Amino acid sequence: MAPATRHALAPVISEQLRIASDGFAEGHIRTMDEVMGLSTARQSFQMLLLTIFGAVALLLASIGIYSLLAYLVARRTQVASRWRWARIGSRFSGWSSGKV
Repeated sequence: MAPATRHALAPVISEQLRIASDGFAEGHIRTMDEVMGLSTARQSFQMLLLTIFGAVALLLASIGIYSLLAYLVARRTQVASRWRWARIGSRFSGWSSGKV
């Protein structure tokens, strides 16, 4: 049922309630969708916030892990490069052949 049709029935329902209850005033007439939306709005907002914070935490954790791995690889590459140049230098100076 379209929203316009739902609210179009409100005056008819209100009149029938007034007739059935001998003039008793009715409250604000709302659809069940409106009632459920209002009752779950707070929980929906909290879940949205929790989802956003979780996504940000996951992003920060992945950036941290990537940074740590990049640092360790760069450090290992520097150490391997030093060893490589040390071996090359030892060849030219005679250390590896036992002449020194």
